[in-house]
Amino acid sequence: IGQGCKTIHLLGATGTRMDHVLGNLHLLGMAMEQGAEALMADRHNRIRMVQGGLVIKREEQYGRYVSLFPFTPQVAGLTLQGFKYPLCGYTLECYHSLGVSNEIIGDAGEISFEDGVLVVVESLD
Repeated sequence: IGQGCKTIHLLGATGTRMDHVLGNLHLLGMAMEQGAEALMADRHNRIRMVQGGLVIKREEQYGRYVSLFPFTPQVAGLTLQGFKYPLCGYTLECYHSLGVSNEIIGDAGEISFEDGVLVVVESLD
């Protein structure tokens, strides 16, 4: 990041050690705070951390399912467009599973929110 890298791909970061997986998840936040995008990927998932929003084009989607997890206590004003289960201005809180296993049904899935940090998981199966 200090040398100008704007996108980082972490491969092999989702192995069998859950403590390492969680630690690597925090690396996504470290990159985000410094203005870089970091992605964790394996054979079944692509994981990223976002502030403000994200558009996932259906033809570029990694798999079939999109799950959203708040990384902050709340993600306020969450709106999902182009998804099987849309939302409008919802406050997603920690310890709730409402964001698990959605599907993009339009040309793109648009995720926007006013405040907070989301972990976005795209899954093949």
